[in-house]
Amino acid sequence: MNAARAFLIAHEQRLRRVALAIGFIILAWQFIAAFRPRGDFLLHWEFGRRFLLHAPLYANGMHVPYPPFWAMAHAPLALLPVWVAKPAFYLIGAGSVLLMMWLLAALAPVKSRLFWMHALTLLLASRFIMRDLADGGQNLVLTALVWTAIWLWTQKRIVPASLALGIAVALKCTALIFVGWFVWKRQWRMAFISLAAALAFSLAPALWMGPGDYSRHISEWGQTILTGISQADPGIGVLGPEPFQNDSLRPTLARFLMHLPQGHPGRYESPWYSDFLNLTPRAAGIVIKIVTLLLGLTLLWRLRGKLTAQSAVWQFSALGVFMLLLSPITWGQHCVAAWPALWLLTRELVENGRWKKCTLLFAILTLLTNREFLGKPLSYLLASYHVTTLALLVLLAIMLIDARRARHFPQEQEQDKA
Repeated sequence: MNAARAFLIAHEQRLRRVALAIGFIILAWQFIAAFRPRGDFLLHWEFGRRFLLHAPLYANGMHVPYPPFWAMAHAPLALLPVWVAKPAFYLIGAGSVLLMMWLLAALAPVKSRLFWMHALTLLLASRFIMRDLADGGQNLVLTALVWTAIWLWTQKRIVPASLALGIAVALKCTALIFVGWFVWKRQWRMAFISLAAALAFSLAPALWMGPGDYSRHISEWGQTILTGISQADPGIGVLGPEPFQNDSLRPTLARFLMHLPQGHPGRYESPWYSDFLNLTPRAAGIVIKIVTLLLGLTLLWRLRGKLTAQSAVWQFSALGVFMLLLSPITWGQHCVAAWPALWLLTRELVENGRWKKCTLLFAILTLLTNREFLGKPLSYLLASYHVTTLALLVLLAIMLIDARRARHFPQEQEQDKA
């Protein structure tokens, strides 16, 4: 062990150059690949194009989980050919990576080894970051917006912080959980301005679409979301029968509590696929609601107390992971929201020698189960057991256990409640 450490110290500069070269090659390769667009970005671009043409946004069931403001935000990209639009947006996504690195180092500074802290955190989050960048990086932009808001709030710059959070909420309503947290912590000014900003941005598409067209679209979107989350059968969600790639808590628990029927997208046809409990959909739905409620109450209890700048990073990191579990839809690219929690995990590992086994478990569940390592059949089989959800639960448990360790952060004054 000492010999290995001595080797690392002696060759640190060379290892840094190797790490930077690997990162540059990955980013450059994805940038070149962006000139041949594929994946979800094509849907986002088409969503923006329909907005510009006053065409029905949700025709043929396209992008029903996204509000009209998502289409408006992508409309400028639709003015460009898709093969130009994606590389252009990729640069914004890559810039969000750099911004997140700066924000995390500013909000939760480290004693030393900043470069290797970033390298290890990026490695742990690499599966999610690379998956999102392959689609342009929309979720990285959203995550950067939320954490920019948190950093601005710690600087007592309430109005710009609220505007950043309001944009994030208007783009994806799951970010509303952060506004709710400000309400819970009685940060009234931040909560009120954020809600007002979110409402204003959400209504902005009506200026282009017209009140009638906007009203029809927002009604269709709201009805789709409400129908999906109110399904009595937890194996059915916003997009219909839940595929095994959805790693939110509801379909994960449904997979283990119920026998999904043959042909259900939550099953993976393999001799190694096993069913567990055989509850009825109604009984499974009740159990899932109870488990979700208990998990939410545990989060509220563990993160109780005054919200201060020194505790904000822990609390919002835990909230980001809980958001992924609570969301109706959680694909792999959405999990970039767990990046701040991984930064704190890495910080504890490097500076205090804690959570070694949990870090290894998280790496195994997310990195070594990747399709590039195992191939499609085995990676899909493991995905049908929702190993990513298990990794998120491990990460959330660490955040909740360490929630009271805010003393490791530099002391700062409590934020005004005005």
